Amino acid sequence: YRIGDVIRVTHFYSQTPCFEFIGRAGIMSDLVGEKLTEPFVKKVIQGLPLSGSRFQMLAPVTHEKRPYYVLLVDHLPDDMKTYADTLDDLLQESHRYRSARLLGQVEKAEVVLNPNAEEMYLDYFCKAGMKRGNIKHRYLFNKPIDALMKMENHANHV
Repeated sequence: YRIGDVIRVTHFYSQTPCFEFIGRAGIMSDLVGEKLTEPFVKKVIQGLPLSGSRFQMLAPVTHEKRPYYVLLVDHLPDDMKTYADTLDDLLQESHRYRSARLLGQVEKAEVVLNPNAEEMYLDYFCKAGMKRGNIKHRYLFNKPIDALMKMENHANHV
């Protein structure tokens, strides 16, 4: 049956294929026409030097002025300002995102550091009725997470 997982066969054991989970098909964020897909976002996140981090997820935030994206991480080895600049540069490799930035439709991406990021992510889905063992890590959360801004007292922003 089709569950929407994107996988890659990495090798065979005897005649049985072994695979790697790539992501979910059809996950895309589109606030103003920027159309960020999960495979693209995963590539962007993997392009950041995030050694020591176990959890990273990009999410849209709607804002009264202009929407923007945040990269939620549980650990950063260095200066967060550098990460925010690099993140936005990498996101601009997407033509549509770059256009949205140049037109002023989307603000510069931010980085939010919270050591409890993974736990908050799991809690979100558990409250929605999912079992912890069924929750897969996403690199892109495609719904605006304005509630994230309520965590400002518990997180560092750049």
